[in-house]
Amino acid sequence: MFSLMLLAGVIRGIGYLVSKKISREKGSAQAMALGNALVDTLISLPILLYFLVKPQGIQLYWGLIILAVISAAAYGMSVAFQYAALKRIDISVMSIVLRLTILFSALMGIVFLGERLNIWNYLGLLIILIGNLIILWKGRKFALSAGIIFTLGSAFVAAVASNLDKFILTKINSVFYVFLNSLLIAITLFISKPKAIRESIQLIRKSFGVFLLMSLLTISAWLLGSYVLQNMDVSRFIPIQKTITLIIPVLFGITFFKEKQHWQQKLLGLTLAIVGIVMMYL
Repeated sequence: MFSLMLLAGVIRGIGYLVSKKISREKGSAQAMALGNALVDTLISLPILLYFLVKPQGIQLYWGLIILAVISAAAYGMSVAFQYAALKRIDISVMSIVLRLTILFSALMGIVFLGERLNIWNYLGLLIILIGNLIILWKGRKFALSAGIIFTLGSAFVAAVASNLDKFILTKINSVFYVFLNSLLIAITLFISKPKAIRESIQLIRKSFGVFLLMSLLTISAWLLGSYVLQNMDVSRFIPIQKTITLIIPVLFGITFFKEKQHWQQKLLGLTLAIVGIVMMYL
């Protein structure tokens, strides 16, 4: 199970780097998020075709559909908020604030899903959060700017989506849910701002290769992550996955891109994060 989570984290980490490329294009955050969702839905269509032929494991009812719509809307808002933040603050600042998703997700899992952590898990969660902050901290002073507010909103609604996904995945096939979630995200983003569709199509045409790569990474990570989440508490899954997602770009930067600045600080943060991950399994 851990190997699948590790692979999903690696894929998401690479996708995180690709998203910065998309954010540099001229266009609204809503259009970029909708563009992502449209290509995600297109890439995940083979999943729908498979389940049309073999519809096992699909039992939808209105309550589940409503929860899935809320989750999709929350995820779509999270992505849109991130693009909006990237247009206002540096990616390093956004990355630090987004670490709060770890805390929000764990707390929601404990409070709303009744998940339980032992003392070692709580310590591991704290060490993971500290390790993440050490990796990203560059002596920045935060002011409650629009970019920070967008990032806080992204972290909170992403945590909401993760906890809803955990509940939904106890009722539905995890592979089919990847397609359903992609479709619902596209629909909710379109309904929230129909005029963004034209701008989204223009962005996709202009940078189709980047959008395609991002979607391939997203869907692959979702397929792996959904399966793991279906069999693991969200209060453990999100902290570990988010940390792996951060560790991979940092390791790539130090190893392949020769980013030696503050490397001792980064290695300390990585070490603490890995220790925290181990403690989450105790």
